[in-house]
Amino acid sequence: MDPFGHYVNESVWNKEEIIYADINMDQVPLNLMKKAFSFCDILN
Repeated sequence: MDPFGHYVNESVWNKEEIIYADINMDQVPLNLMKKAFSFCDILN
């Protein structure tokens, strides 16, 4: 899952398998900012 909760690959069930996925590290700070603003909105 990416920082926003979206799947980045298909799920694997009932077997052992190595899962590979490309990630975009630029999304991590965006998600942190999203949480910070929503947290402030709750307090106000």
